[in-house]
Amino acid sequence: MDISSKDLKRSTVKSHATPDSIFKSLMEIHAHEYLRNSFRVLLAFHIIVLFFTREGTKIETNEKFQTVLNLFYSLWPFPTMTMSIGASIDLVSIVTKIIEITVISFYAFGVLPKIFLWKKPLIWKLLNAVLITSIVVMIPMSIVGFQNLGLPYSQIKVKVMSLSLSLLLFIEIVAGRDATNEGEKKSLTELEKVRRNPNGYKNNYYTWEEIIEHDRRSDCWAVIHGKVYDLTDFVPRHPGGEIIYDGAGGDCTPMWESYHPLKLAKNRPPEKFCIGYVRDYNDFYSWDGEFYDTLKERVEAKIPHKMRRYDPKMYIKSAVILVSWVITWYFYLVYFNYTSALFFAFTSAQLGVNIMHDGNHMAYSNNRWMNTLAGAALELVGTSCVIYKRSHDFGHHGCVNHLELDRAFDTTFPLLRLHKGLPRLSYHKWQWVYGPIVYSFVNFGEMFGQYDEISWLSNYPVRRGYISMKALASRTTIVCLYIFLYWCVPAYMFGFTRMYSVWMFQFCVMSHFYTWFFAVNHWTTEAGMTDFMNISKTNWGVLQVENSCNFGTKLWYWNILSGGLNYQIEHHLFPGFIHTRLCEIQPIVRETCKEFGMKYTDFPDFWTAIKSHVQMLYDYGLPEEGEEHEKQD
Repeated sequence: MDISSKDLKRSTVKSHATPDSIFKSLMEIHAHEYLRNSFRVLLAFHIIVLFFTREGTKIETNEKFQTVLNLFYSLWPFPTMTMSIGASIDLVSIVTKIIEITVISFYAFGVLPKIFLWKKPLIWKLLNAVLITSIVVMIPMSIVGFQNLGLPYSQIKVKVMSLSLSLLLFIEIVAGRDATNEGEKKSLTELEKVRRNPNGYKNNYYTWEEIIEHDRRSDCWAVIHGKVYDLTDFVPRHPGGEIIYDGAGGDCTPMWESYHPLKLAKNRPPEKFCIGYVRDYNDFYSWDGEFYDTLKERVEAKIPHKMRRYDPKMYIKSAVILVSWVITWYFYLVYFNYTSALFFAFTSAQLGVNIMHDGNHMAYSNNRWMNTLAGAALELVGTSCVIYKRSHDFGHHGCVNHLELDRAFDTTFPLLRLHKGLPRLSYHKWQWVYGPIVYSFVNFGEMFGQYDEISWLSNYPVRRGYISMKALASRTTIVCLYIFLYWCVPAYMFGFTRMYSVWMFQFCVMSHFYTWFFAVNHWTTEAGMTDFMNISKTNWGVLQVENSCNFGTKLWYWNILSGGLNYQIEHHLFPGFIHTRLCEIQPIVRETCKEFGMKYTDFPDFWTAIKSHVQMLYDYGLPEEGEEHEKQD
């Protein structure tokens, strides 16, 4: 359908709150996995503790803890147990009380309101309310029986555990079913407009201002080769997981081409999800040429699509890294000296480049949950994997070394001038000297600049415009936990001066352990650079090769230490490959590049790549011919 200015204005202005919008907001809050997971983990943990706790187990307490506990029990409106707080308290009483409070809170603030807000018949609501209420009421009644009637401890354990598990099961079933129904209903409503039209989607045109509004779980559109697809109903069944959400409301063409087999990529997404075209669509890159298609065909003949994310060696490597990280983390917190900080920085960087990087590219495993878990390893070092996937997968891989689009140039300028299209400031002539010092503080931007990243994601048009409250809450929670664990606790135990100096050392060293890998991959004298002035429909696959660099591919230890980043060309062409398999396809990529007359940069070792990077910093800091020295304001 043609979009008039009147329609556009109406579509981009937010409406006032209505019962429907309130209902949808409540559904989104309840559907948040963090909310459900919090209660689920809390219940599960205390059920396990209850199972292994023997009757009569005591915990020693102090006076302050007793005061807080007494205050807490006096405020709770359901006094189901009488606890005498002495020098010690009964562990069974504490655990059962927490289970009771968790269940009743979840019931009162999450489950019961949801039941009566559902758009279901009244009899359906009443039956569900009676069922869930009976489960909830039985838990405090069972606890009362244990406390006041002297029922056997083994009996109370079985009752409380079975009732709590029944509650969790009920909540998951109804919440999952309702979320599915709501998603399907919304998706079908959007698609029905196209299906009822005799001309289908052929006369439907949408502007970018409209498309970027559809960028969330409940309303997910994506642009691929100029066509607009409503994928709201498809994402839950997507074999590659929820990575589509990270590109919702934007152009996902590079992701579609680089992650899917040649045959599927050429056939395009199913037409049944297409709802129209982007008005005045302009693809920055060309997808015609024979190079990328030929390369994909040869690589797929070598390694079948299902094997690209599978390699048993990766699980062994991950186990070693995780165990090493836990050990060094323990010694870091216990001893908190420079030696422990050095080893902890190294294992943290290895956790990032080996496990997190593959996981956030959905390349760690064929199992989507394993990929999510591996990607979440980034949270262990204080950074958000949600922001990383969007800024790295979409803001870098889809547009590598493209001045106006690649996120790397936004995060380094004006400290460093890494592209000749950027203004040259007077101090840039010394960037080859102070550049390594800047790299010491990369982690500060990664961790404490995440709110800036969230703002950046609203940039238009290819950068995503929506960040859920869940992601924002996750970022805030991780920062608070990080500050508590790595600042507050060490400062209390060892003093502020020691905390600050050791933590700063660890943070800076960790930055160097992985920043140099990324620096030599794209910012060298051999790597190409792109901007809107010289793009001229260059083939996307060609840009990935010419704007990237390999290093040390004949030295086996660099593949281990860099997490496969030394095969950067292969990684950019096939980001869905697990990094331990990139070495298997390198001969194919190199020979195909040679056949098509393309520049293929492979530095013999890491040190040669570093020299090339430093030389680039030096060259880009010098004034170009005819350029006057700019003065810093």
